[in-house]
Amino acid sequence: MHLQHRWYLATLLLVIGLVFVAVGCSNSQAATARKGPEPNFKPDGLYVSVEELKREMDRGADFIILDARPKADYKLDHIKGAISMPFFEVEQRYKELPKDKWIVTYCACPRAESERAAQILRSKGFKKVKVLYEGYFEWLSRHYPIEKGDQSS
Repeated sequence: MHLQHRWYLATLLLVIGLVFVAVGCSNSQAATARKGPEPNFKPDGLYVSVEELKREMDRGADFIILDARPKADYKLDHIKGAISMPFFEVEQRYKELPKDKWIVTYCACPRAESERAAQILRSKGFKKVKVLYEGYFEWLSRHYPIEKGDQSS
């Protein structure tokens, strides 16, 4: 094999590798969205209970869990599969979220930050938005699945 062909092959492999890395890291929000059936959330009302959220998670329903707490809290621990988007960043980052999927926001207040995030999303045209009524600490007290660290980057 000529040196020129080896150089071409090495460059091609490097480019392919970089493309795989870029695709894998480019949209962490989409990577956390569940693939499955539409959740059976009630269309009326703003709230969803921890039992209802856990049931839909176990069922493999397709929705996004949005942690509206500050990033430092998210890094300590969060609901398994949640993405971090603090309520004070939603106004600037809402375009990262799909409008065609259910989004469940939560915080630890149990609802102040998550309600603010949901209000912003609804004002931006999101129709499928719920708030975890009891908040993160109720989820935690029931020993439902959590993760530690930064899963969203």
